[in-house]
Amino acid sequence: LLSSEDLQQTSQPLPPIDSEQLKIECTKALRMPVNSSPPQDEMTKWKEMYDSARKFANEQHWNLSRADTGPTRAAFDHDKDSREMAQWRLDHILFTSTTLTPIARWSTLEDDEYSRTLGLPNDKVPSDHLPIAVVFERRNHVRLSSEARRGLIDRIKSMDARHEEEQANLAETLQRSYLC
Repeated sequence: LLSSEDLQQTSQPLPPIDSEQLKIECTKALRMPVNSSPPQDEMTKWKEMYDSARKFANEQHWNLSRADTGPTRAAFDHDKDSREMAQWRLDHILFTSTTLTPIARWSTLEDDEYSRTLGLPNDKVPSDHLPIAVVFERRNHVRLSSEARRGLIDRIKSMDARHEEEQANLAETLQRSYLC
């Protein structure tokens, strides 16, 4: 386990993404060769998905941070002609930094020289990546005033009503498509 001090230095809010990073992530998600360009329609979908997730988090006043999990995947890099293992952070843990503080995490490849050298899976680790875990401490947070609490409850009820209406509309659309 890593210490709380190590985690405090590496856990930080999610940065905004620039167009080059967006292209890299889309390329990886589509399992395309490095330095290739995804089709424009895929880039558009990827940007819409990213913007939608960030907008939702902002609208809900979520302050998401990413816990440093260390590299969890070791294998030959498919896009390089090398005999050394490459390492990636395959999995991520997001948390709300206003209510949680990471205090420890499982170590990953930084403490597993055998897997860093041979890659994953191997005779000691049957998976293609290592599991991750973070221990959090709850932080005290500001309590809502009665007025703010009522406002929040009203927003949730409004959101529930919108979701019910959207679900009914989708069910109706689906029913019509079966009848056609």
